[in-house]
Amino acid sequence: MVEALRFNQGSASIILIAKYIWDNYEKELKQSGYLFYTWQYDIRWANEELKNWFLGLN
Repeated sequence: MVEALRFNQGSASIILIAKYIWDNYEKELKQSGYLFYTWQYDIRWANEELKNWFLGLN
């Protein structure tokens, strides 16, 4: 996620983050077993956690 944000100059929608991850890690995701089915949920969860942390909501 951090790599995707850096690639997009520090700001990106969840869609751009998912696209970056897929474009750069498709092979690894396909070979990851269970993670293949959860990775988009996982990045959405991480996005909310980071946003809440940044806003001081945690």
